[in-house]
Amino acid sequence: MWTIIIILYKGSSEARKLVLNEKLKRIKMSKLDSVVSCLNKFPKVREKLSNGGETVQEMELVNFVVLGFTKSWEAFTFGICA
Repeated sequence: MWTIIIILYKGSSEARKLVLNEKLKRIKMSKLDSVVSCLNKFPKVREKLSNGGETVQEMELVNFVVLGFTKSWEAFTFGICA
């Protein structure tokens, strides 16, 4: 019985990590968002992943942030990626 509970718990833990990783990738800045409000979304998801034992590297997080900016930030994005 305990084995089944452990398997189910681990499975839900892994599923949660997958969902949070996907959530991190899908964070996008809306037209109504300020840069600050958009940037504040990332640490929240990163912290949840960290609590689950998943590490998000700094460069990976920067990549998610840059990809989440709107078109109006395109020049900035190209400037920092050049």
